[in-house]
Amino acid sequence: MKRNLTSQSGFSLLEMAIVLTVIGVVLGGIWVLAVYAWERTRQERVAEEITSTVRNTRAYYAGQASVSGSFTTLAATLGAANVFPGDMLRINSCTNGSNLCYDHPWSGAAGNVATGSFSVCPWSPGAGVFACSAGPTPYFAVELRSVPSASCMNLVARNSGSNAPSGLIDVIINGTTSMAATGHAFPVRASDSSASCTAAAAVTVDFVYGVANPTN
Repeated sequence: MKRNLTSQSGFSLLEMAIVLTVIGVVLGGIWVLAVYAWERTRQERVAEEITSTVRNTRAYYAGQASVSGSFTTLAATLGAANVFPGDMLRINSCTNGSNLCYDHPWSGAAGNVATGSFSVCPWSPGAGVFACSAGPTPYFAVELRSVPSASCMNLVARNSGSNAPSGLIDVIINGTTSMAATGHAFPVRASDSSASCTAAAAVTVDFVYGVANPTN
């Protein structure tokens, strides 16, 4: 009896291509969901870091009328006083002279800043003033450097809304644009932040507060 050779085991090239395409689509969907989850986790984490830093900075300067220093010097001073959450401390590759550098959750993705990507600096609000000052001043900024542009709009909206620390005076994006100057109430609108947030691959964001806690 002749063996029927019309049916054979295994996959044809076409069948293999279909299977690989389906696997690629599934993996692509999983990757998209994973990226979304990672970004959401970073946004939640940085909101906690900003809230904790504002609260602890005000506690550190309680009874004092002003703040003085710079981004790098205050990183060392406030870091030694445990103002920043401990898990933000960079273990190595810190070049600010104190070996105390602090980073936000995106610093690895955006490229580490040699002196740290997260700190506090004195701020002197005024027309055209969009950068840290040496002080003394009754205002301070929580400054995040090298924030990916894709994360910027959500960052400024989330941390200028009702769940953000009280007493927010301004949000400065990339050292050029004051969100308070738009005349719109917080939280920051996407239409106000989009141009500045997308001006570069990585941007600097400053959240400006008064040293005195307005809820006291």
